[in-house]
Amino acid sequence: KGRRVYLRVVDAHSGGWGHINVDDIREITPQEWQAMQRERARQEAEARRRLAIWQKDLFTGDAWRMPYRGEHTARLAMPLGGIGTGSVYITGGGNLTGWQIVNRVNLGAELPHSFLAVWVKPQGLPAVSRVLQVGGIDGWDGVEASEFRGIYPVAELSLRDGNVPLDIRLYAWSPTKFLDAKASSVPAVVLKVTLKARNYPAKVGLLASLTNVVGWDGLSDVAGIKNPCFGGNVGRAGPLHLGDAHAVWMAKENQPADDPTVGTMVLAALPGQRSAVSAVAGWQDFAALRQDFDEDGSLDAVETFGPTPAGETANGAISVSSYRYLRVGETFEATFVIAWHFPNRLRQWDWGPQDALLRNTYANYFADADSVARYVLQNEQALYEEASKWPSLLGRCSVPPWLMEALSVNMASIRTPLVIHVDDAAKPGGVVGGFEGLGERAGCCPMNCTHVYNYAQTMAYLWPDLERIVREIDLGPQMMDDGGVRHRLQLPLSLPREHGPFADGHLSTILKAYREVRNSPDLEWLKAHWPSIRKAMDFALNVYDPDGNGVIEGEQWNTYDCAVYGPNTFIGSLYLAALRAAEEMARLMDDAEAAGRFRSRFEVGRENLDRICWREDLGYYVQVYDAEKYKATQYGTGCLADQLIGQWWAHTLDLGYILPEGHVRQALRSIYKYNFKTDWLLEPYSHAEQGKDKGLLNCTWPFDGRPTQPILYCDGAWTGVEYQVAAHMIYEGMVGEGLTVARGARGRYDGARRNPYDEYECGHHYARPMSSWSVLLALSGLSVDGPRGELRVRTIPSGPTPSTYPLVTPWGWGTATLQSGPDGAPRLTLQPLSGTMRFLRVRVRLPKTFRARGKLAAEARLKGVGQVACTTTLGADAEATVSFARPLRIATGQFFELTIQPR
Repeated sequence: KGRRVYLRVVDAHSGGWGHINVDDIREITPQEWQAMQRERARQEAEARRRLAIWQKDLFTGDAWRMPYRGEHTARLAMPLGGIGTGSVYITGGGNLTGWQIVNRVNLGAELPHSFLAVWVKPQGLPAVSRVLQVGGIDGWDGVEASEFRGIYPVAELSLRDGNVPLDIRLYAWSPTKFLDAKASSVPAVVLKVTLKARNYPAKVGLLASLTNVVGWDGLSDVAGIKNPCFGGNVGRAGPLHLGDAHAVWMAKENQPADDPTVGTMVLAALPGQRSAVSAVAGWQDFAALRQDFDEDGSLDAVETFGPTPAGETANGAISVSSYRYLRVGETFEATFVIAWHFPNRLRQWDWGPQDALLRNTYANYFADADSVARYVLQNEQALYEEASKWPSLLGRCSVPPWLMEALSVNMASIRTPLVIHVDDAAKPGGVVGGFEGLGERAGCCPMNCTHVYNYAQTMAYLWPDLERIVREIDLGPQMMDDGGVRHRLQLPLSLPREHGPFADGHLSTILKAYREVRNSPDLEWLKAHWPSIRKAMDFALNVYDPDGNGVIEGEQWNTYDCAVYGPNTFIGSLYLAALRAAEEMARLMDDAEAAGRFRSRFEVGRENLDRICWREDLGYYVQVYDAEKYKATQYGTGCLADQLIGQWWAHTLDLGYILPEGHVRQALRSIYKYNFKTDWLLEPYSHAEQGKDKGLLNCTWPFDGRPTQPILYCDGAWTGVEYQVAAHMIYEGMVGEGLTVARGARGRYDGARRNPYDEYECGHHYARPMSSWSVLLALSGLSVDGPRGELRVRTIPSGPTPSTYPLVTPWGWGTATLQSGPDGAPRLTLQPLSGTMRFLRVRVRLPKTFRARGKLAAEARLKGVGQVACTTTLGADAEATVSFARPLRIATGQFFELTIQPR
């Protein structure tokens, strides 16, 4: 009352003629205001009620969509392929789509004559055939329905049709081995089909068809066998001389070695028992192919085909059929392998010269597609067992099923064209490059953007050798003379360097370097790169913090595509965490002078940043800046979701608190209170729908003060930020809130409206959501320091029910099971699933139910060895350290048990 009010009406429509009518502006009455408040309170109460119901399933799979069926398969597509090899998608309906095997991004690329089909002749009934996908091809009917189960890298589909008396299962996967990039860089997809006779004895047949696309540009449409790039395509078919395996070899005549499209393809089949195999080197008439298959479930063999005329190609095909009728309940199976080998790629993305010829590193592992197919078929059982180890944890570990899926999704993104691995004369071992995301027909925002990959964690833990390559580029060719790290990579490395540092990206490079050290088996990598890491830290001290008060106040370019100014904890907490990480690395290198400098600056900065930016009245940290001078893209008194990103980093690296613990937790409570929404409408980057989506807004202004031109993207929700905040909440003991935020983000990808295997931001398969791995780190409370040979256990369950989590170490990976005995004594069981686990000591934070007085004793036993000699000490913060007399080495097939008790 008594205040002047200004209204601004803006016509934001950009279409044809129109205007806005505003002809009734009046002050509401007190009665109307009270009614509005009552309605608002009612809506908030209803939202809380719905949220409470939804939260009941946070730790279980009760409300999980698996298996995906019906409308929830509409947009589901899991990418398959190797790291840096390109990919193919298997959809929720069984289609093969998104053919990106020829080194171009093209999410919608279709090869309609690349498919699977089934034929069945029930005893005493007519034969019937179907394409093994929902939706047919050129008049050939597909199956009626599908169910999709999948934890990457294995997809399992159940396909059903009322006219096909078979139980049909399709397993689609690609070779995958954690901690072994080469073994995970195989350009192949394996499709295993099992058929079980149902109701009737039946003869059966399977067909696989693959289009010869050698010579294709990867972008232009393929209409059957027609495309301007085709011509001179040839095929050859016959036995592989590997058991009963047969193959179709595909190529194009007279391609020079430096042709960007040079390559080979193979379609191979490994039949089960009691099978007949027939291979067709080339077919062009779809109706004739179907007629041939419909006769008896097999094809007439064709040994050679081509060369095709200009503008045309051919399709290879293989049939596998039963010799006799299957008994009811009897199973028939066949395994098909799609292998490709396209060694050359053109540099065809933004920000730099086009069409430089690059060579894929996977081409050093395999001479051609034939060698790929032979490798897969010769090792098929072992490769499948290795690829299945991660999916086998579903239901066996304590990670909620929806979170297991979230972790798996971001493994899958690494196997899309998002990540490339190419040779470079300036870098032995090649260069690993990553786009921020993928557009429909091109990668977006190349390469290795330091501020987006500031969040990404997945590749660093699962394929640390590749992540170390990225750091070596950051600390080598990407480093400027003054120590600044450029925020985008130009390839090849012979090109001039462009772009300058972004503050968050530069500081995170130091944090990522320490992560790579901890994920290494020893100190050799740090020894080689410590001078550059120290130089990068000194750049931050000299350029970002010239007055030495530990607070960054100048221009701070960052991942919100703008610069913020003045003290703030978004950039400031990254600076403090980087100082701590640099200090730890300096101590590992016995560089006392650097360690002392970094520690001193950290101590000063921690006190000053908290004093300047903490707002007790608001309950969170703010940005302090000159609003008269900087009128755009600031957040001021806003509650920024990213305000504690440096503390998140510090927890993942065991660096302790960089800001006061009480303020950190209060700020997180405020972020959850003000930024998490349950019924809402987001900006386009977030692709959310009102009333259906939950998410964490990037920034809100709960106490007013929103700038006229606020920080960019403030009204959106970024999945990668949500996972980062969720993990941090869990680290701080806010487990329910953290899982609520993470599941809210994950719930948006339901298969009906968005692809569950594509967490989108500014592009598909965006890199930022690879922060999801940190949610596992926080939930498990486990961390590994390779060079120190140390396993740290932050949390032991208080009750007798065991909790089992995946654990990845520099030498191997497996599971860690945590529980408390009847007397509250903490127990730890380690079981490698691949490789080994090696430790010199284990540090365990004792549960509150366990009160140790005086000395502790530990009992350690290794299967097949017996008791392991060790000593135990009790340190600060109720943390026990168990040191082994000799280095502990746990091999696959063994398990290690440790129990800590009072002496």
